[in-house]
Amino acid sequence: MEELKALFGDSALTYEQFEEALEKAKDTVKLANLIEGKYIDRDIYEKQEAKLQEYKTKADAFDENEKEYNSLKEQYDSMNASYNDLLAKQDLAEKMNIIADANVDKKFADYVYTKVNPNVTEEKNFQTALGEFLKDNSQYLNASKGTFVDLQNGSTAPQSSSETINKWLRGEQ
Repeated sequence: MEELKALFGDSALTYEQFEEALEKAKDTVKLANLIEGKYIDRDIYEKQEAKLQEYKTKADAFDENEKEYNSLKEQYDSMNASYNDLLAKQDLAEKMNIIADANVDKKFADYVYTKVNPNVTEEKNFQTALGEFLKDNSQYLNASKGTFVDLQNGSTAPQSSSETINKWLRGEQ
């Protein structure tokens, strides 16, 4: 209000005189129609501008962090897929070794695997499922050797036909 009082001085002004006084005091006094909503207090504006810049800085940092996170996530997903692939290959190799140790003819190994693997459960391991399968499907075994199935331990061990006959004749089997 003191700024307006300085404009008028001690006397009344005409409109033209008032415009001249405003023009001279344009650095210290600004008039605005508040109804139009165009006036904002300078302190409030500067505070809001500072907050906006702070949010922009944080948003830029977030965007950078998000890009880095997405890059790391892609790397993790790729490594995890490779790891799971390797685990599956290792599991297959271990099961194929069990099949080979059970004296299954090599030309039937893949077929035997596809028949036995679906029968594996939490209660029945691959070795046990293979033993059960070979008990009913001995045609997949090598012709030169029979397979001895240890039902107590669930393991199989190759045994030649001669050994099988000798043990049978001795009453060991």
